[in-house]
Amino acid sequence: MKSNFNWRINRGFLITILFLFSGCDLFNPDSPELHVTIQCTSTNNIEITWNDIPDVSIYRVEKMVNSSWSVQVQSYSTTYTETGLSPNTTYQYRITAVFPGGGANDISKVVSITTPGSETTPGSEFQVTITALSTTSIKITWTDVPDIAIYRVEKMVNSSWSVRVQSYSTTYTETGLSPNTTYQYRITAVF
Repeated sequence: MKSNFNWRINRGFLITILFLFSGCDLFNPDSPELHVTIQCTSTNNIEITWNDIPDVSIYRVEKMVNSSWSVQVQSYSTTYTETGLSPNTTYQYRITAVFPGGGANDISKVVSITTPGSETTPGSEFQVTITALSTTSIKITWTDVPDIAIYRVEKMVNSSWSVRVQSYSTTYTETGLSPNTTYQYRITAVF
């Protein structure tokens, strides 16, 4: 499962999250899954966390720089924080669980995030988690935002956004997806 997140807050009136979900290609019962969460902790900082996988030699965090992957850190930790990022900029990271012997046994996950612009209103943190329920279904959850009128979940269908649901709920489940297919969703909190 690959998840890409883009996060943008527009003048405190509208929060939009745009992310890509690609397949459920890690549903091999013989290999562990790497679950990665990325969030903005401020306009200039991000934090990436992931689950601990047994028998891993080391975790490698890489960042896309000038169209190639650049190693940021190799560590036993399951958390990585980067500071000093530019506001309103998209960053892409790859987390790899390296096993003894490396190569074909390694598990990688790519995530991306857009840091909020400098017009972010304080206290408007918005976090999204995607959980693969099976090879054909996902569950999307997000943090509650105070004083919103409604949440709108949209899916990109034939190059245009299609509303899937409008509700006060902070979860959405989609079934009937095709394995190994990229899907694009947008969550909007309307104030």
